Amino acid sequence: MSGFAFRAYPGWGDLPLATPHERVREAAPAEEPRSLEALGSHHGRLIRIMVATGVRLRDALMT
Repeated sequence: MSGFAFRAYPGWGDLPLATPHERVREAAPAEEPRSLEALGSHHGRLIRIMVATGVRLRDALMT
């Protein structure tokens, strides 16, 4: 038998990890025109509407 065996089951609750903080990423003003250009005319229109109306992506796309 290979591997490692604990003498006693670890108390995982005694070893808490820090809760990660949400990282909010917002585009810089200079990034917006370049991003829209890279998306092309079809996707760029959708993104412009989303930015103007504040609609989230999941609400903008109909599946």
